[in-house]
This record gives sequence, structure tokens and C-alpha cells, in this order.
Amino acid sequence: MEDGRRQHPALPRLSADRGETGGKDFIVAHRSADAQAVATAIVRGGFEYQGQKCSAASRVYAPSNLWPQIREALETEVPTIRMGPVEDFRNFMGAVIDGAAFSTQADAIAQARKSDDAEIVVGGDADDSEGYFVSPTVISTKDPGFDLMQRELFGPVVTAYVYDEKRYDETLEIVNSTSPYALTGSVFATERPAIERATMRCVTRPATSTSTTSPPAPWSASSRSAGAVPRAPTTRPARCGT
Repeated sequence: MEDGRRQHPALPRLSADRGETGGKDFIVAHRSADAQAVATAIVRGGFEYQGQKCSAASRVYAPSNLWPQIREALETEVPTIRMGPVEDFRNFMGAVIDGAAFSTQADAIAQARKSDDAEIVVGGDADDSEGYFVSPTVISTKDPGFDLMQRELFGPVVTAYVYDEKRYDETLEIVNSTSPYALTGSVFATERPAIERATMRCVTRPATSTSTTSPPAPWSASSRSAGAVPRAPTTRPARCGT
């Protein structure tokens, strides 16, 4: 770059810094959704790379009519996830990146255990005796504003809020106002109007996912929308990490 500037002084000076948006990405399931598909999205979207990617799913809004099926699927599937050294390709998950990341996840799990508004659905183990291993964990909460629904953890901890299946539109507003940022999101429904309503409320501008195994489209770079008409992105820059 400096050689180029000497030859072409008019070239702008580019900073080596790089901005990145935060995560706290959501999965919203409509009452018409396929419960097994939602459970699979939680597992693949939340726990690949130990949840240490900005497009990882970390908060879920599940309708009351489907939650028993989703929960049963998670209780069956999550314990089968293999953890261990990444050199062994039979392992789906490895350790989190460092001690700070481990502490963040372990503290979040402990917080959920102590809270009257939360429950460990599956997982909940953390062991740093031989590496910083955190088991894939799903937490359910009765409070849509619960701290773990808002705070980015950047690890294998997913928190789910079970909403009244008849309050889908109100829940979409909660999705859009709970966290100050959300890099990606996915909506599960078999009724087209439900998807359209979610798009109008939660999507500001379409974006392309680089992962083929994360929760499926529609994806969005989104934050809080001011109204029913999509507008320019308002996502706040934030460090994606612990």
C-alpha cells in the first residue's frame, strides 16, 4: 500500500483496523414451523465452532405449541454431540478459545442455574481441567428480557424464550427491541404471511450467509426497525467476542 501511495499520492490512506458487528443472532419459530427443523437449526446454528462465530444462533423464540417437541428433540440430540481435540474429526465441538471465554460461558450457566426465571434444558457442564471445554447448553427462560437473551456470550450457550403461540406479532417486536444488535436471524414458518410479517418487522437489509450449515434463510443484517417498512441498516458496530 505504501509503495502504491508513493507512486500515486492521491490514493487515500486506508486504516488497518476492521470493524465488525456483534452477534446475539436470533431464531424465531412460528406456530406453523417444523419443530424438528427448528431443533436442528438450534444445534447446528448454535454449537458449530463452539458458538464462536458472529453468525451463531444464541437466542430462540419458540411458540408454546411447538416447544415440547423442540425441547424433546434438543434433549435427545444435544447429548450426542461429541467434544474433544479438533484434530479428531469425529468431534463436532472443541474447546472455547481461552480462559476468558471459558469464564464467560461458565458464569452464564451459573447465572441461569441460580435464576428463578431460567432453567438448564440440556448441557450446563464446564470443565477446564484439560482444555477450556464447555458443553453445548440450552437454557429456557420465562423472561424475554432475561440477561442471557440480550448479552453476547460468543460461546455454546443458547437461550430460548417460549412465547404464547397467539402472540407472534408481539413477539416479533420483542425480538427487534431486546438486543442493541443482531447480525443475523432466521424465521421458521410454513405460512407465507408469517414470514412476510417477520421480514417487515425484523429485517432491514438482506445479507448473504457464508455458512451453509447455519440456520437457513431468511438472513438479515438487522437491528431495531423503526416501523413496518424496511429501511437502511441501523446495526451498531460492536466487537464480536467475549
